[in-house]
Amino acid sequence: MAQEHAQKQQQAGRSKTEQVEEVQAKDEQNEELTQDVTDTLENIDDVLDAQVDEELLADIDDLLETNAAEFVAAFVQHGGE
Repeated sequence: MAQEHAQKQQQAGRSKTEQVEEVQAKDEQNEELTQDVTDTLENIDDVLDAQVDEELLADIDDLLETNAAEFVAAFVQHGGE
């Protein structure tokens, strides 16, 4: 509470132009931070997509290997058949 009061008193001593410039500077910082966060989230999304694709392909490969072994085993002749 005391900190807010001190900030208000400090702002009262500054010109409107200084206050506007400060707000504009903070706005630019926020835009940069927002862009950084967006870029980071896109990178994370790309990494996760790649991991999911690799896991999915590994699962498909395992399934094909299992089914292939069962398929071949079904045609193995037993005892002169």
